[in-house]
Amino acid sequence: MNKNSPLFFIALGIFGIINTELGVVGILPMVMDKYNVTAPQAGILVSLFCTHYCHFWAMGNSAIFKMES
Repeated sequence: MNKNSPLFFIALGIFGIINTELGVVGILPMVMDKYNVTAPQAGILVSLFCTHYCHFWAMGNSAIFKMES
């Protein structure tokens, strides 16, 4: 795969997003123990993290594409 192709950067972005979300999932048992919450309550953390991450990632990309135009 050509490292300058858009497909490479899309694949790299998806890889990064999946890894960061799995990192948050990995600490859920510790969050549940420390804050004495249930699994669904701690799972909201993953949803909030994903929403926050995707929102700011999209904002950053739109700014980059505007600069290139």
